Amino acid sequence: MRRSLLIGLVVGASLLAIPRLARGEAWYYEWSCTGECSPGQLAISGTEGPFETREECERVRDEDPRDDYFVAPGNLGGLGSCEDLEGQPGYRPAPAGRPAGGYVPVGERPPEPPPKISKVDVGLLLGAPYRVETMSGVEDATGVTTGFDLRIQTGTMPEIGGEIVVGLQYSRVSTAHYPDDRSMVFVPWLIGLTSTPRLYRGKREVRLDLAFDVGGLSRVGCGDCEAEGLPTHAFLMVARGGFDVYSGATLDSGWGIDAVMQWSRHGDTGADPAAIAVVSPALLVRLSFGGKVRETGATW
Repeated sequence: MRRSLLIGLVVGASLLAIPRLARGEAWYYEWSCTGECSPGQLAISGTEGPFETREECERVRDEDPRDDYFVAPGNLGGLGSCEDLEGQPGYRPAPAGRPAGGYVPVGERPPEPPPKISKVDVGLLLGAPYRVETMSGVEDATGVTTGFDLRIQTGTMPEIGGEIVVGLQYSRVSTAHYPDDRSMVFVPWLIGLTSTPRLYRGKREVRLDLAFDVGGLSRVGCGDCEAEGLPTHAFLMVARGGFDVYSGATLDSGWGIDAVMQWSRHGDTGADPAAIAVVSPALLVRLSFGGKVRETGATW
């Protein structure tokens, strides 16, 4: 009798233990945000998971780019901590073949979408002329540089984004080397980083406009460049600082003014007394017109 009772207790305990041992963990973390992160609605929220282990859940949570964005100025929210919801009241496992909470394992995620365009503007440029450098140094010059450029900002956050720039610069130059006025045409093409944090928002919105770009400066239409030993292309480095002012019902369109500092030189004086270099103006003033592009997913 005792032996039968002992066997029954062992079997019963085993049957009760089997489901508990077979049950896997289900780790999730929640997120929520209100403010600029939820345009057109009071707030957004969701759940990421399931993850098989707490370590996997915390790793994905630490790499979630929304962590910084949800606490940026203009937003209120954040990411919750990882919790094991298996067996908790109200827990429902994910349907077979489909992860819950929208989570997709890293190896099964689709390719990253192309960078989103968040801002486009056209700028008018005005500044001192290009100058000529000889073995004696950089010559004084008279004249003016004018031009325009198209700037495309990528990314969904104004605090940091990418930038693509292409434009045209025309300079009318008079120096000791060119006693008669000389026309020069250049095409800058650049990529870089930009930041446009908000300073003020009311009936108008004011934002800083900061950027650092690198690329090339191509001289076009130069018939005597070969005779003077001047290359067609040169390295160009540009820094920009100023502000943008947005107006209108949605504060999406506006204008801006910037100081554009650029460094470039075509050619090298070297040891040849006849050799020259053409040096770009160090400072240009830029007046721009453009706006934000929210339809591509940027949340400003």
